[in-house]
Amino acid sequence: MASVDEIRDRLALGGVSGVAKLAVVVVAAILLPFVFGTSTANTVLVLAVFAIGYNLLLGYGGELSFGHAAFFGLGAYGTVIAAELVMANLYVAMVVSVVFTTLVALVFGFISLRRRGIYFAMITLALAQMVYYVVFQWNELTGGQNGKSIPMYSAPIAGIDPLSAGLDFYVFGLVLLALTWLAVRRVIQSPFGRALMAVRESEERARHLGYNVNGLLLLAFTLSGALAGLAGALHAVLFAFVGPGLLFWTMSGEVVLIAILGGIGTLNGPIVGAIIFGVLSVNLTKVTQNWPIIFGTIFVLIVMFAPEGVYGMYENYVEDREGGFDARSVIDRLRGGG
Repeated sequence: MASVDEIRDRLALGGVSGVAKLAVVVVAAILLPFVFGTSTANTVLVLAVFAIGYNLLLGYGGELSFGHAAFFGLGAYGTVIAAELVMANLYVAMVVSVVFTTLVALVFGFISLRRRGIYFAMITLALAQMVYYVVFQWNELTGGQNGKSIPMYSAPIAGIDPLSAGLDFYVFGLVLLALTWLAVRRVIQSPFGRALMAVRESEERARHLGYNVNGLLLLAFTLSGALAGLAGALHAVLFAFVGPGLLFWTMSGEVVLIAILGGIGTLNGPIVGAIIFGVLSVNLTKVTQNWPIIFGTIFVLIVMFAPEGVYGMYENYVEDREGGFDARSVIDRLRGGG
């Protein structure tokens, strides 16, 4: 019979009871669109899926990528183009898009993982910018700088229509976010996840223990790209439109900010980071056009004084978790170039 501690570990609960934490999550999910508006809440869902996928590579693999905008944008464009050319079914188009993005991530990972540290980051950035310029120039397929719209106005499923935006999309996106969270949780608790974290702590030691380091990182990169593609597909559904800006390097920068802000190497950190970033970016724009300066200042302060992120700080100081993940180790490793 499982002990209380074992049950807590399985549920990743720490020092707070499972019922209490589940209740907080449910209440927060219900209140989010009513407190901050459905537009902000829907944007948060898209960013959360994106950040959870990215965190799999950075937080658990220890590799900083500046190229995830490529997968996000390809997921968005792929959904629109597949709905137009493959089948006029939104959900089939989303699946086709994610599969295509996964294959691209596999190829990009194979190329970029030949290097580590800053060199890896620069290769991912170069590959992503290459995709951006291809999409920008391919007017016949992508619409070029004018973008492209989803060729349908409704796609009802289980009594809701995500294309109608509003609460319908929120319910649809929340289900996909929950499935993404559960899938990533299963991955990091699997033998593969444990091995990946061993690579994060020390590639050399993991290699001496017999792990295929490049294979582990390639799989993590591919899965991370696939989830970024899913987030891009959700973005296309939310706005029923895609533009080349989705593939620009600034989108990669945003997901890095979100992951670090919430807490890399934590399962819930990306969601917290997405909420903070989504709410602040929407509301600060109403106050001043210079909102990036304010947000940038907040981000710098967090990186300087709490590199474990907001949720990581909660885990370390509120739950007083022993033997937890130290984000400083990853940051120091990145500074050292691998």
